[in-house]
Amino acid sequence: MHIVIGLLTAIAGLFLAINAMKTSGAWDSLNPFLWRRRRHWQKKYHANPLYQLTKPIDVACVLIVGAALSDGELSAEQKQAVLTIFQDDLHLDAEKARAMFVSSSHLLKNSFPLADKAGKIVEHSISQFSQDQKQSVLSLMEKTARFESDPSQEQRDLVSAVSKAFNR
Repeated sequence: MHIVIGLLTAIAGLFLAINAMKTSGAWDSLNPFLWRRRRHWQKKYHANPLYQLTKPIDVACVLIVGAALSDGELSAEQKQAVLTIFQDDLHLDAEKARAMFVSSSHLLKNSFPLADKAGKIVEHSISQFSQDQKQSVLSLMEKTARFESDPSQEQRDLVSAVSKAFNR
């Protein structure tokens, strides 16, 4: 008889524990599919948006602005030169060029030096770049770096890192 009472007590305790887990929300943590979906969303949510760019135009704008900002703050002339590059070479209208400049500079806010991050920046969009587009982005970065003076070492490192990332 004592065995039956022990068994009934264990079953009742198990039901109480399951009920407590359900009401506290801990029950969901035992579901491996839900855990995987939450983990995937958490990784995506906490990832740096700079490394999640998938459109080549976005990556090109970020790299051009990055080449300009590698020396520090931009002067009004440098900013205008970058906007002109966006309009003339990337064929964006004035409003879209300003929007791309603002969003690119925001993404790059705390990301310097960029040379070691170049591979991660182009990682998601590298398959969408044609060979001509890759060369065009590199030449535009060099043009931006040479705007007021010779390129700094950081700018040269960035251009070479992007070139290596494109040639992988």
